[in-house]
Amino acid sequence: MRREVVIGLRALGEMEEGRFQRFMLPEPAWMPGGALATSVLVGKVGGAVRAYANVCRHHPLPLDYDAPAEAGPMAADGHHLECHQHGALYRPTDGLCTDGPCRGERLFPAGVEEREDGVAVFLDG
Repeated sequence: MRREVVIGLRALGEMEEGRFQRFMLPEPAWMPGGALATSVLVGKVGGAVRAYANVCRHHPLPLDYDAPAEAGPMAADGHHLECHQHGALYRPTDGLCTDGPCRGERLFPAGVEEREDGVAVFLDG
């Protein structure tokens, strides 16, 4: 079953390049291996919209769980997504874990579909 959230043109226009924001899904989606995603992380990378299920590959918690509000899912370096529970660092371009306990694994990608009024970000599960 497809779970999607539509991000309007105004919200897209306000997104900073390289920064990701959390968007809640209307219903949770099961990822491979039994991880449950309740939200997606969406950002602009190189001008393109990228999106991932908000689930750490080391332990199935949201990356921004217990993170300071100003940090959200971003690492202190401002260039990586970070699991604030485990310290795993992920590249925003492809979701690859480059440092931490799940090195070499990738975040679950979310689909991105361009629409006239913005983009739909979706997970199937």
